[in-house]
Amino acid sequence: MKKQFSSTLVLTLVFVLLLGWYLLWEKKFRPEREKGKETAKELIQLDSKELQEIVVERAKLPAPGSKEAKGLAISYETIRVKRVNGHWTLQEPINDPGDEAAINNLASTLTSTKYEDIVQENVQDWKPYGLAEPQIKITAIKDGTKASLWVGADTPVGYGNYVRKPDSNTLYQTGRALRTAFERKVEDLRDKKLMNWTRTEVGEVEINSPAGEVIVKHLLPDDKWLLARQDLPADENEWNKSLNAILEMRATGFASEKATDLSKFGLSKPTITAQFTKAGTGERLSFSIGRVKDKNYVKRSDRDTIYEVAKEGLDLLARSALVLADLNVARFNRFQAKRIRIEHPGSIGSGGKRESVELVKAGPDWRIESDPVFRVNPEKVEAFLTSLQDLKLTDFVPASKAPAAMKLVVIEEKTKDGKPFEFESVGLNIANLDGSFVLGSRPGLNKSFKIKLTDFRTINLGKGDFAEVQKEAKAPDKGPEAKPKTKS
Repeated sequence: MKKQFSSTLVLTLVFVLLLGWYLLWEKKFRPEREKGKETAKELIQLDSKELQEIVVERAKLPAPGSKEAKGLAISYETIRVKRVNGHWTLQEPINDPGDEAAINNLASTLTSTKYEDIVQENVQDWKPYGLAEPQIKITAIKDGTKASLWVGADTPVGYGNYVRKPDSNTLYQTGRALRTAFERKVEDLRDKKLMNWTRTEVGEVEINSPAGEVIVKHLLPDDKWLLARQDLPADENEWNKSLNAILEMRATGFASEKATDLSKFGLSKPTITAQFTKAGTGERLSFSIGRVKDKNYVKRSDRDTIYEVAKEGLDLLARSALVLADLNVARFNRFQAKRIRIEHPGSIGSGGKRESVELVKAGPDWRIESDPVFRVNPEKVEAFLTSLQDLKLTDFVPASKAPAAMKLVVIEEKTKDGKPFEFESVGLNIANLDGSFVLGSRPGLNKSFKIKLTDFRTINLGKGDFAEVQKEAKAPDKGPEAKPKTKS
């Protein structure tokens, strides 16, 4: 019995040891070994995020080894990109900001390329593989350490290329992704975004277009925009469209690196100019936009390059101050509205004088404190608030001292430091103007404005307009009338 127990214990220990070894092998050692094998296949043993410079030498047409190239000396064009202050820049063949995404993709492709096969070791003749005079020479640099890779001819079978390291006699085969990536045009590696300022950096924008001059100031830290000449608030949605037309503008091509005749691009007398002033520093950057036939061109004041851009979005820069002005009569949060006060010192139009009213929100319901018996229809209040938010002015006019025939106030409630507080978000004074318009004014605006009388009628309400309509009770159904019985 004791001997049987000992045998069972030994078998159990052996099982535990085997299980432990299996788990360690499958979960740790084997994945690490496989990862090591795959890493060893990487031809450039550098981290793409740590690369500081990439130099690419590409054979100019005709391609080496082709019939057209027979007897001709091979020449190469050089493309060099370098990280400067954390950003990629083109150093050759032109000095220009680089496209971060495109160059990062190039670096990642280079450092992640693995050989699929070792075709031959100790190669003596590289010509059959297109590597005596390679089509592409790539050098990656990090802290002075260089790692190079040459790309040669396509493999006769499969979608691959022959490659070699210039300091080795081993011939490798890789996928064709490496060659495809490094055959990209120089233009593909250039930064095509024409404006590198952020929205918060913009302090002022001055635009001159066929629609006139517009100067918009950025009021920080409230992030509001003001039409400076008109001293009017800009419509946030409309102005953002115009601002983004420049901030997000991208070149579709590079028309000229240094044009001597700007008239060829419609830039001797630009159709549109836009000058940006940076908040805080006062630094200025201007854009000139011209048009020739169906093509549009842009030039930055700090560069000689002429960029070609798409037509889409340019019309958003040629809009008048009135189009960009905030035409909303009132801006407020209807869901925070706590009180609505409508006073009628006089009458407007031919509708007669209406009864003043002050509505107060209590929970989900609205009521009149001075008349608790009065039943307020909440749907009518919501319709009034919707009409007030949708109400647009048609034009600005000099400030008027005409007596108000209607005064409207909306008071909102917010919470600050855990305590509710009320503030006036809408204050309107409405006066008679003529048979088609009324004249409005509001605190903080040094101009009056016109509102169509037909639009104004949607908010020209009195106490009775908010009343709950009492539905008449239906008389009970008595059924068919009984016919009197007749004697036979």
